[in-house]
Amino acid sequence: MTDIQLDLQQTRGLSALVATAARLYRNYFGQFLCLAGVLVVPFEIAWLVTAGASHSGKLTPHREAQLVVFLIAEFVLIIPLVSALQAHAVLLIGRGEQPRLGEVFRNSFRVLPTVVAASVVAAIGVVIVLAAGVVVSVILLIPGIWLLLRLYVVAQTAAIEGTDWPTTLRRGFAMTRGSSWRILGMLLIIAVINLTLNSVASATAGSHGGALLDIVAVVVALLSQSFSALLGALLYFDLRVREQFV
Repeated sequence: MTDIQLDLQQTRGLSALVATAARLYRNYFGQFLCLAGVLVVPFEIAWLVTAGASHSGKLTPHREAQLVVFLIAEFVLIIPLVSALQAHAVLLIGRGEQPRLGEVFRNSFRVLPTVVAASVVAAIGVVIVLAAGVVVSVILLIPGIWLLLRLYVVAQTAAIEGTDWPTTLRRGFAMTRGSSWRILGMLLIIAVINLTLNSVASATAGSHGGALLDIVAVVVALLSQSFSALLGALLYFDLRVREQFV
């Protein structure tokens, strides 16, 4: 592994963000994987155990509730916390330092309550607006998607700026003004990467099944979430720089 120069005061287009993320991921692969792995791996194993038990027989209301809780936990806890960890790692790299795991964890732990609170409130808001679209009219799904895009960097904002959660929500919302299409493009790129990883994984382990398939599923989730969080971190710093020119 060799150190690389990362200018966090430079704005980048979507393709440049992806290229920079790929370069960082290659050079600091172990660090980014470990930062995501401490959360993603235990979560995915617990998910596989619960989902596997549900497939072994009738899906009871209790088991169904467990699966719903897992899905909620992933979106309001696991993904935001991984995003916070990666954002601190990127900040250290931008300062010309090594993203040492202990330092990243310490910095992230200090802002953990804000990250969780801001992410939970943001998720509740998005779900309420999306649910209104499902119940009232499909056209109302558009505001829900728009709100999701505008709150996309809430976890990173909480992690780096360390303010209270209401301020974090306002800051995250303000920074994404005028960038909704770019964020949507990033989400589409992430979706393509995830589909590609899943396709390769299915082709590799599909004929074997069983334990190998479960291991591959955990590895795919780890790669997907670690790289997605890295992209989100770079996007946050890019938006923060662009904010100065608005």
